[in-house]
Amino acid sequence: GGLVKVTNALPRRFPGALLARRTTEIWTFVAEIATKMALAQRSGLRERKQAVSEDLCEGLLRLGPTFVKLGQILSTRYDILPYDYVKGLERLQDSVPAFDGAQAYQIVVDEVGPDAFLEFDRTPIAAASLGQVHLATTADGEKVAVKVQRPGLKELFDADLVNLKILAELLYKFDSSPDSMLRDWREIFESNTRIIYEEIDYRKEAQNGRKFADNFAAYPWVKVPEVRTKYSSARVLTMEYVPGIKISNVKEIQRQGFSTTDLARQSGESFMIQLLRHGYFHCD
Repeated sequence: GGLVKVTNALPRRFPGALLARRTTEIWTFVAEIATKMALAQRSGLRERKQAVSEDLCEGLLRLGPTFVKLGQILSTRYDILPYDYVKGLERLQDSVPAFDGAQAYQIVVDEVGPDAFLEFDRTPIAAASLGQVHLATTADGEKVAVKVQRPGLKELFDADLVNLKILAELLYKFDSSPDSMLRDWREIFESNTRIIYEEIDYRKEAQNGRKFADNFAAYPWVKVPEVRTKYSSARVLTMEYVPGIKISNVKEIQRQGFSTTDLARQSGESFMIQLLRHGYFHCD
């Protein structure tokens, strides 16, 4: 099956009701996917594992932002899930459905005011687990990229992470796989919980971007989009619009006249600078 729509706006209800609803949805999904994975592993058939991988992706998308983010984290962790499942989760890195553009604009109005932008394109140019990006023109006439956070994330995280903490404790106690001693599910949960709450404060992202730009000020071949603080908040991040080509689109890179050899060398060099010189690196 194809991608399904991510859960977007949350109804305003008593938090206990939200927790109860999410608990039912989460544990129903966990039971279903655990059974399917066990049967697929027992069969040894790659086709069955790939089918379960599809179900896993669609289930995470259906459960919404917290679980899409979880899937994205797991898509880089071959030490946690078998290869076929990790490969299947890779599509969550850039195939997340958007939420309503009019709702995104209302968030922008609430956060930075109704007169911040002369134009705001309701159709996003990209969508991720926690937010999406729209093109806009500021009141000063500059074309910018505006990252808008999905609505209701804090309340959703609060409810979902209660359940994920229980799941982490169960995995820690009952994980009997041969390499289980190499990981601590509780530590994985705690470290990612801390990160996920930090990610929904776009002021931290703006601060990180400025620090990253300062670190590479002497390297003209590294471009860091400038943050427009005047039009940003905890839930809205406005940046200089810098169009580009996805690094995997080799044909377009070559058509534009760029050297893939130079790009590979500079990309590797930039990461070495981040890791070895600054100890401060870009997670993507």
